[in-house]
Amino acid sequence: MRLHHYDRSDRTALYRLYSADGNLIYVGISYTPHSRVLQHRANQPWGGEITRQSIEWYENRAAAEAAEASAIEHDSPTYNVKPGHAPRDGSHPAEDQVSERLAEVVEAFDTIRQRERDYRTALRRALANGVQQRAIAEALGRTREMIRRDAMTEEQRDQLRRAEASRQRGARAS
Repeated sequence: MRLHHYDRSDRTALYRLYSADGNLIYVGISYTPHSRVLQHRANQPWGGEITRQSIEWYENRAAAEAAEASAIEHDSPTYNVKPGHAPRDGSHPAEDQVSERLAEVVEAFDTIRQRERDYRTALRRALANGVQQRAIAEALGRTREMIRRDAMTEEQRDQLRRAEASRQRGARAS
């Protein structure tokens, strides 16, 4: 499976969240809308109200942002706050913005982890196909030892960490 690094040129989803009575309660955008909705369910005070969602895909982030702004302006979802307006439900937009920023951090971190897995997979494939560690190290500005460690599987890295921890404990005991 090919993992992906997201950037503004990637397809982006506009998602709408609805309550049991069919009211639109929130509109947002995400590269990974299903994960984002799960975050809303877990982290927003209104997360338990979500009973249905709809998703529309746009060619890039800018198009999704424009659609989101339009949807918020025209559809007035319960928990989105229009710029310059107070929330209708007594919620605290500053807290919502903190939650949104936290979700952005989580999404960015997930992207980094995905890219790291992509890198390690590509590195192991290159080494298996005869590309020399020295050439990779020079191209990346890393040492050959760093490349060797980067190419390790998770299990190999765990074994190395355990061995290094054991050596450190032995050195402290001496």
